Amino acid sequence: MRRVFALALLIVFVAPLLGEERDPRVAWLAAHAVRMRSIDPHDDDFADLEPLRKTLAGVRVVMLGETDHGDGTTFLAKTRLIRFLHEKMGYDVIIFESGLYDCTKAQERLAAGEPARTALPLCLFKVWMDSREFQPLVGYFDAQRKAQHPFELAGFDCQFSGDAPEQSFLADLHAQGFADPLVERIIPKLNDSTWEVETNPRPPAEEQAAFVKTVERWRASAKSPYWQHVLENLRVFAEEEWRTKLSDNFVSSAMRDRQMGKTFVWLARERYAKRKIIVWAATFHDARNVRTIEIGVPMLRHLFAANTPMGEYAKNALGRELYSIGMTASEGDFAKMASKSAKPLPVPSPGALEDLFARTGLTNAFVDFHHVPEWMHSPMPAQLVRHVEGRADWTRIVDGVLYFRRMERSHKAD
Repeated sequence: MRRVFALALLIVFVAPLLGEERDPRVAWLAAHAVRMRSIDPHDDDFADLEPLRKTLAGVRVVMLGETDHGDGTTFLAKTRLIRFLHEKMGYDVIIFESGLYDCTKAQERLAAGEPARTALPLCLFKVWMDSREFQPLVGYFDAQRKAQHPFELAGFDCQFSGDAPEQSFLADLHAQGFADPLVERIIPKLNDSTWEVETNPRPPAEEQAAFVKTVERWRASAKSPYWQHVLENLRVFAEEEWRTKLSDNFVSSAMRDRQMGKTFVWLARERYAKRKIIVWAATFHDARNVRTIEIGVPMLRHLFAANTPMGEYAKNALGRELYSIGMTASEGDFAKMASKSAKPLPVPSPGALEDLFARTGLTNAFVDFHHVPEWMHSPMPAQLVRHVEGRADWTRIVDGVLYFRRMERSHKAD
């Protein structure tokens, strides 16, 4: 009986380990992943992040993605990475998936000494600004003001995203010499999203055409590249809103990403030429080649097929200067800060990237996709772009991945 019992223990405890040894993919990840000791934004012992220096050598733009805007764990980890990139590697511009105009107004207020907790709502979407897990970054905006190279804030979105447009956009248009009753009647409707959610009738075709014609005339006469981009964004935002359908937003989504790509390339090549830039955005917008992702959800399949993300335009323009990091996890939940209930992460299928990571026993880890074995370049299941498993060669989608064993949702800030 004792021999039988001992053999049973051997099977239960040793056999799984032997199985992992026989899977070279798990062994490779365990041996080569950069282990992150902490994702605590207040942890400033950055020794565990030092290997990123080699990975990011020659990189001027680091894109930090998120699978969903309700990934609280990701917000914390990104904030710690931002501190490392800023304090140790000289990145001093942070560009959000938020409005170009909105973030410019917020930056003016930050530069004048206004606290970040009142300046940042001028531009940031509430999914971040009202999240408890985002608050350490709000605090860091204030703490780093006296740094040798303090952050400069910008946004690449063509949409309005914060309070600034309602407070000052029409007045700033008038200061530039631009005024028109129809345009001034339409702009507030863009800000309240009633066209996007289809609770208000859209303007008749002749008014839409008149709006576009007037804004394009203003853009052509604008004296600064900044206002040329702001006005082009305004036109695209309106056209996008008028074409959005809750059941089919593929056309408007593609319009938005194309315009975000144009704006971001201008920011990176001209407005912040030679500056080192951090990007905060959804992985979907940071990604490239999303058309190659095989996914079972029809809505996502159509969305991916119709879209060239902002990150692809940026990569085509900046090449090796740009490095995009995706995020993923093998267990946990996600929910935007205002949601009462969270959704569980799908259980990874056997052999999925998250499954392989989980079998290593790693808690938080980073893998550079530029230096991986051949099997990593083959299509495999993963949940990098949405919390839905898809299949792709993920090394063509992003440049590296940050893995968390457990994802926790975003919570509403106190």
